[in-house]
Amino acid sequence: METNMKNKKKSDIDNDKTTKPSTSQSTSQCVDILKIASSILKGYDLCDNCFGRQFAKLGTGLTNRQRGHALKVSLSMQNNTPLPDITTLPEDCEICNGFFDDENLSMWADRAIEATSGYEYNTFLAGTTISGIIAENEEMVWEEFDPVFAEQTKTEINREVGKCIMDKTELDVNFKAPDILFNFDIANDDLTVYSNSIYILGRYRKLVRGIPQTRWPHRDCHGSGCEGCNFTGKQYPESVEELAIAPLVDMAQSDDAVMHGAGREDIDALMLGTGRPFVIEAKQPRVRTIDLTTLKNRINEEAEGKIEVTELTLTERKTVEHIKGMHVDKTYIARVEFESGVTEETLLSAAKQLSGAVLSQRTPERVAHRRADLVRERRCHEMTVESWDGANKKAILKFNCEGGTYIKELVSGDDGRTVPSLAGILGVGAKVYELDVMGIDD
Repeated sequence: METNMKNKKKSDIDNDKTTKPSTSQSTSQCVDILKIASSILKGYDLCDNCFGRQFAKLGTGLTNRQRGHALKVSLSMQNNTPLPDITTLPEDCEICNGFFDDENLSMWADRAIEATSGYEYNTFLAGTTISGIIAENEEMVWEEFDPVFAEQTKTEINREVGKCIMDKTELDVNFKAPDILFNFDIANDDLTVYSNSIYILGRYRKLVRGIPQTRWPHRDCHGSGCEGCNFTGKQYPESVEELAIAPLVDMAQSDDAVMHGAGREDIDALMLGTGRPFVIEAKQPRVRTIDLTTLKNRINEEAEGKIEVTELTLTERKTVEHIKGMHVDKTYIARVEFESGVTEETLLSAAKQLSGAVLSQRTPERVAHRRADLVRERRCHEMTVESWDGANKKAILKFNCEGGTYIKELVSGDDGRTVPSLAGILGVGAKVYELDVMGIDD
């Protein structure tokens, strides 16, 4: 049972301030370590681990247990007293209350290994949520003796339990990107396992209209389920994200997965050309070895021609930030219809005026309910007329624009919210009835 030493008498503690190292002292300065150690043991009963941890920054290559035992032996020799008189077993320690007992350390390691019996992993890292009593007990020692040479209890717990796991499994610790992260909650006698995500970079082509890029909660119930969405919680039955992640969730045996795209296309637009870069992230995976060719084939087959993914490769978490922060030029094909007749000559003239133009685009009316009402400057690098159907007042136009340009509004003007615009230059109403993203210049 954990005990608190708040009420312990401190009358027998050496109060000679000269024995305490200040934070400005370095380990190279002459400090009477044995005098400090003797003063600590006069006031506190500490096991070798907790005693040695007060000097953790001294003695390279030693464990805290070795430091503590060595100091006790030195004090025993200096004072000519039997070692048992100054030896404290872990269960009687006034800081850890027995935590650093070998059997207890082994027990936590066994719990961690058992908790991950269904996981594939090669590296791990241990973390600790320390109990309030242990933290308070250690703080009391530090209040009496400047902890200039000490390390925190949880740091030693992470290391010692981690060493036990390594000995039992022959797996390696990875401090930067472990496959598995254990959190030992000492206060609640609990253990949590976090399996770090798998990240897969690729490209997708969207081959049908009417599918959003990511899952879209229903507007009325906000995803909780209602009659309007047939209790699915979704505004649209499926998305590029769902089509892409379903096979990954199955193959990785993960709790869920998400898609991170390099921008997005409108629901009614196609994504063609070489496709849009994306990363799919499998969360809490139990299987980490994924055959990417099999994954690609499964996504493409199960999508039934709605999407197609290519160039799948394993990547790292930082790629998500890069993907989401991409601001690159894009090429579009827009099928446009006009309210009244326009000649090919006037259309070509308008294309020349828009090529190289800087656009002032206020957030379009169609998305103003979910995006900030801002005015953005974007550049239309080039507009060309691919075909002209004067009889039906239609044209196929090609645009190469800066990323983030609203192409539909570049054509229509959006009641003056985009200036200049094709409709504004022509003086004729114009709208995009089909839009395809043909290329992303990444």
